[in-house]
Amino acid sequence: MARILLLSTGGTIASNASAPGGPVTAKLSGAELMAGIELPAEISVDVLPFPARGSNALSLRDALGFARAIEREMADYDGFVLTHGTDTMEDTAWALEFLLAPQKPVVLTGAQRHAGEADSDGPRNLRDAVIAAAYAPLGAAGVVVVFEGDIHGARAVRKAHTSRVDAFRSGDLGKIGSLDQGRVSLRALPRRAPGFGTAHEPREVALIAAAFGAGAEFLDFACSRDYGAVVLQGFGRGNFPDGWAQATSRLVAAGKPVIIASRCSEGEVWPIYGNDSGGTSMAAAGALFGGDLSPGRLRILAAFVSAAPGQSLAQALEVWAS
Repeated sequence: MARILLLSTGGTIASNASAPGGPVTAKLSGAELMAGIELPAEISVDVLPFPARGSNALSLRDALGFARAIEREMADYDGFVLTHGTDTMEDTAWALEFLLAPQKPVVLTGAQRHAGEADSDGPRNLRDAVIAAAYAPLGAAGVVVVFEGDIHGARAVRKAHTSRVDAFRSGDLGKIGSLDQGRVSLRALPRRAPGFGTAHEPREVALIAAAFGAGAEFLDFACSRDYGAVVLQGFGRGNFPDGWAQATSRLVAAGKPVIIASRCSEGEVWPIYGNDSGGTSMAAAGALFGGDLSPGRLRILAAFVSAAPGQSLAQALEVWAS
């Protein structure tokens, strides 16, 4: 018998419209979600409820709470499922993988169509997620997202479509497996690193996106704030508008590490281009480069690493982003 713990956190899968055509809000409990879900006889599910919320309203402290709950229950269960909104599902998935690097399956799922819709995708996704969580070999993949029959690793998964039921993609790394008629197929294992741990509350980290011809005034504003670090989302390989390298040097001088990411959905940042605020100028200003991690994932990494005394962001990037 495989014992699965379901952590219900809200999201579209737990939502209904308050009236026909009215606002959709999360309100259903985990027990209500499981009602009517037919599972193989060898799987049992317990429910650990969290307040039902849209994932747009969740924070890193919520993700830390989910991680600590899983950590406490790890010895007693064979796998874990989190029902979660799709808006920030990739963020929570990466936070859990970064913090825990679990050796048992931890599966996130949700829905694009709310529970009141006749063709809601929630029940099928939930059944697939529970079956995947009971599949012991999936533990080697750590935290995954199961959605529309696909299995995605936490490092690469992104919500790629606002409304379609096949909303998630994994870019150039690709999905790691699938489910079909209740059968799990695991085709690849994602690159992983040790868990960072759950001992520290996250610090605030700014994420500032460059735009075509944009000035660097927000970087100077960040100098005056109590940020543990600043993530800059640039163009291509990690290049920025004129003036951003000088502002970056001021941030670094103020004791705020700067990490470079790209707005591209695939590939790595690297200091190659010169001139005012090309990648080599940003590196000369003291910025660190975040490999192939998305801006949001780098912000999560920096929030926890900068909160831990004696931890180096440069060393952390070598472990988790290289």
